[in-house]
Amino acid sequence: MRRINKYLWLIASAAFCSCQSYDADDHKFGNVVYLDVAETTDVQTATIKNTLDELDRTFSATLAYPSGGDVTVSIAVDPSLVDTYNARHNTSWPMLDAKYYSLSDERVTIPAGKTASDAVTLHLQELLGEGEDQTGALTLDATYLLPVTITNASVPTLDSSSTVWYVIKRSSNITTAAQLTDNWINFPTLDKDTEQAMALNNLTAVTYEALIYIDKFATSALN
Repeated sequence: MRRINKYLWLIASAAFCSCQSYDADDHKFGNVVYLDVAETTDVQTATIKNTLDELDRTFSATLAYPSGGDVTVSIAVDPSLVDTYNARHNTSWPMLDAKYYSLSDERVTIPAGKTASDAVTLHLQELLGEGEDQTGALTLDATYLLPVTITNASVPTLDSSSTVWYVIKRSSNITTAAQLTDNWINFPTLDKDTEQAMALNNLTAVTYEALIYIDKFATSALN
């Protein structure tokens, strides 16, 4: 019973403390600003469908705790950080060309008493290029880097979360080929001299991909 009472006292104490005002003097460390998307990981992937011409990703500048005054934060795409990423991850991915992206804002404010700015939108655009032949489209299955970082702020930055690297890839299009309920797919018979088989001549490998959607999981009753 004594142990239970001790736990109840600890819970009540925690609840009481959480309701008290939290003045600036209570902070054990200085305030810092960071990008919310980099809080858990500074690498964000954006794999884009082949049929998608644009895509948005949002993030905010965030404080460790509310400030007594407005905090201004400058944000920018920094191509010089591509080498930092490649050296860290042993990759050789290039910087995404500037024509494929834009930032909705490069300077945001975190109002006094708040911990987050309005959302900033990273807009990926013109991914399909122009015209029927998709001139200038982002190359299929190639990987690009887009580093976004805090370049200046009226409070110190949290270095480990002040930069986010977006890993951009426009993937090969995958579509639903058939409804397989009470149905099947016939693939070309490669050892036959047919028009379908001839189309695959001189290929060293063929890959079939499918998206599988489960209608239901059937169960049988046990006797």
